[in-house]
Amino acid sequence: MQPNLKTLAETKRRLLQAGLVTVEQLIAWADDRIAEPDQPPYWLIAVSMSRSKQEAVDALGEVDGAADATAVWQEVARCLLEAFDREPERDSEIGKYLYYLGMNEEAPTLGTMGELMSFWDSIDLARDRVYGDLVAERLRLREFLALRSGAAQQGVAPDDRSPSAPDRG
Repeated sequence: MQPNLKTLAETKRRLLQAGLVTVEQLIAWADDRIAEPDQPPYWLIAVSMSRSKQEAVDALGEVDGAADATAVWQEVARCLLEAFDREPERDSEIGKYLYYLGMNEEAPTLGTMGELMSFWDSIDLARDRVYGDLVAERLRLREFLALRSGAAQQGVAPDDRSPSAPDRG
């Protein structure tokens, strides 16, 4: 089933804000879609013509309608999980993104404020060997993202690589 345009645009907007896609990738995506309809919507042309991240975010925010928040945040969690599995060292960056989502109460369908705000400091404290275990904190982050992305319900196993601590020896 195709998501509605507002859900698609909101997902793209959130992925851009999270650093999971670039403006250049969004412009290429918009360019590909401009050729499809006889009269592409203004917001799609605006994305295609964006010269900055903020212009693309603003253009994607112009789509009429209501986004399916659950679908948006499930896709964002899936993409965060993929990024984390590829690059576990992005743990603090992902934790920071979740922190600000919680602080601004932007993603209630993704998790509670407390859940979203719990990763960034825990990961950084463990990474700096002040408090906690980095492997355990990374596993907690991965399990949260897997659950919120739907991967846990689909029986998707973690990557063969464990989200291990960096070698500091």
